[in-house]
Amino acid sequence: MQSAQGKLVELIQHLIRAKKQTNIGHLRLAESGVAEEGAEPSQRMYQNYHITTQEMDEQSVWTIAPKEKASAKHVYYLHGGTYVEGFANQHWHFLENLVERLHCTVTAPDYPLAPDHDVHDSLAMLIPLYRELVETGNASNLTLVGDSAGGAMGLALAQWLRNEDIKQPSNLVLLSPWLDVTMSNPDISRLPNIDSFDIEELKKRGDLYAGKTEPTNYVVSPIYGNFEGLAPITLFVGTNDVFIADCRKFKAKAESEGIALDYHEFEGSFLHRSMDEAQ
Repeated sequence: MQSAQGKLVELIQHLIRAKKQTNIGHLRLAESGVAEEGAEPSQRMYQNYHITTQEMDEQSVWTIAPKEKASAKHVYYLHGGTYVEGFANQHWHFLENLVERLHCTVTAPDYPLAPDHDVHDSLAMLIPLYRELVETGNASNLTLVGDSAGGAMGLALAQWLRNEDIKQPSNLVLLSPWLDVTMSNPDISRLPNIDSFDIEELKKRGDLYAGKTEPTNYVVSPIYGNFEGLAPITLFVGTNDVFIADCRKFKAKAESEGIALDYHEFEGSFLHRSMDEAQ
């Protein structure tokens, strides 16, 4: 029988392959410099699933569960948005697919955003929430999933948990993670269809998230951390994604250090848009 983790990996592969998108698009900071408002679960999701909301540090935490035949598996999901944008409709589409096809429960925090907040504000919310999920469930049934900035936060959180000798989740799934906010990898400039404006905007957003913390600290840029003792890692990235250079660097580092990494690269895909349109 296929494991729950195998089903999750297979589902993500299907969503990516179902619709490929080649344009990475431009990143734009809001002119006001204020964090953007995020989308919320659709009325269809409220009709089809059991959805609850709790407040933590004045931020919303959504839990989405099947109304029937719910499994014991739980996904702790950290959304993307380059640290300044909240939930987008594509994130809810993706989570709807997870709940519908895997019969799992998903917990998705609307973590604090830059520029009003920094990395320490985010971790101050995400760490207690992780502890709560482990205490009320079982870490062996918990998978930590994050995309883009959320993928980096997931990898950073896993390292923090290991450092504090707190039990790891059963698996860590990274979807095109933003592993280094410095964007200093020289291979980035050699990627096709990359605009220097995008790189500069990303650096600005990364600096906003870092605040007074060094951008090369693992809690901001987890590629600079240590990967020993972490949960099994699965990573997905598209070849048209601006983060692929550092994903490949991460893969090489993991291999050199003997860290198990299930790495998936998709030709001609921009991962986030592919998930959004695979409906």
